[in-house]
Amino acid sequence: MSTTLAIALREWASFFRTPVGWVVTALLCALGSTVVSWTIIVPGVAASLRSFFDTAQWLLLPVVPAISMKLLSDEHRSGTIDLVLASPTSLVSVIAGKYLGGVLTLLTMLAPTLVYIAVRWPIAEPSPDAGPLLSGYLALVLLGSVYLAVGLAASAATSSHTLAFIITLFVLLGW
Repeated sequence: MSTTLAIALREWASFFRTPVGWVVTALLCALGSTVVSWTIIVPGVAASLRSFFDTAQWLLLPVVPAISMKLLSDEHRSGTIDLVLASPTSLVSVIAGKYLGGVLTLLTMLAPTLVYIAVRWPIAEPSPDAGPLLSGYLALVLLGSVYLAVGLAASAATSSHTLAFIITLFVLLGW
């Protein structure tokens, strides 16, 4: 379990060591904020995050392949896959660690969107119900986790980041 967690934390940290991680996070937040400002902060309209959750499932389509494209393809490309597989960790620990690292990255990218709740709370006339908010975020995390599983499989199939991104994107669009 500790090796799986170590691999997951290494993957999570490596995503945010490059500008790509920060750019993708900023893009997700900017697009989500645009949707929130156009649909929620409107006088006379109920302040609901439903439009954000409806749009966020589409926003995750390009974001999650960007997270998953390098999980295993980077190991293939750099030639370190043999070292990883020859290490004293099991293959299941490596794959679970890579997947968990992707999920942690997704959670980190969704964390700034919790600001939308803080913005919504003071402007909502009836007190907001926590159930739809929690279930909406849970649905986003679960959907993102499914997308990550597809991306991890595509990343394992090729040594090219770009090809892993394209395969994941087209599989998800076809699905």
